[in-house]
Formats: sequence, structure tokens, C-alpha cells
Amino acid sequence: MMPDITFIGWHNAGKTTILCAVIKELSRRGRKVAVVKHTKHTLLDMNASGTDSALLLKAGAKRVTVMTPKGMVHLERDTVDSGTGATMGGCEVFDVVLGEGFKYDPAIPKIEVARKGVSNEGALKGMVTGVIAVVTDNPEIEETRDVKVFEIHDIRALCDFIEGRI
Repeated sequence: MMPDITFIGWHNAGKTTILCAVIKELSRRGRKVAVVKHTKHTLLDMNASGTDSALLLKAGAKRVTVMTPKGMVHLERDTVDSGTGATMGGCEVFDVVLGEGFKYDPAIPKIEVARKGVSNEGALKGMVTGVIAVVTDNPEIEETRDVKVFEIHDIRALCDFIEGRI
């Protein structure tokens, strides 16, 4: 399962925070959301409190898949305890699959999260292909014909944009 749209950004730019807000809003709108997170870390306790994957599940994602160099883990909410939930969980249909990471995958449309004082290495939209939007608190980042810019707190408009793409 690959993401319909993925969120990218430099370390500590707020990707997970924005993604959690988007999940909450899309879930409020009745969408079934799954998340695929790509990380360079090896398999750890992905369900531990405070991890990105736990935050994404708490935000309302029905499934979070964490892809690492060593393997893949699926975490799910609201599964049936009878055993069928665990065996049939892979068959569930989602309205949208959001990603975090996959910066260099040219086939996945990307939304960059860029914050002043954090994203000092430069805009990723100039370094990777497929950036369709930027979520930012930096008024110096300007919208172009190909890249829409959203204020960092305008989650509703961002979700309207995402729903228009799926």
C-alpha cells in the first residue's frame, strides 16, 4: 500500500504534527484514513506511547504502516478481537492513504512542511520532484502555478486540497 499523498520536510519541521491534524479533520469528515510512514530507523516498539506511529493512531488513523530498512510493521485501531480482524485487516478499504517520508519517490505527490528557523537547509520543493504544496509559517515562501502554499494552521483548506486530489 503506497500513499496517495505524502508529507515531507526536514527533521523537526512538524510533519507528524500536521499529519495528525489532517487525520483528525479528514476523520471528522467521515474519511477512513491509513498512514504509511517511511523511516530510516530499524524496527523498534512502534506502539510505544509518544512515538510518531502512536500519535498517528491516536489522531484517528485506522492503520499505520511503518516501513524501515529492516522490515514493515502494521498497527491498527478498532480491530476485531476474534482473530478475523488480525487476519483480514489487510483487506480493509481506505478513503485516503497518507504518507510521511518517501521524499525521493517520484511517483508520489508531496506536501512539504517548512517552518521558519527549522527548515534552514532550504526548500525541498527545489530539491525533489512531485511537491504539490507547502505548509508553512514562513511568509517568504510564495505560491507558484504548480505549488500551492498553506498557512500552517489552515488545516481545513489543506484537507479540502487533499480531498480534491484523491
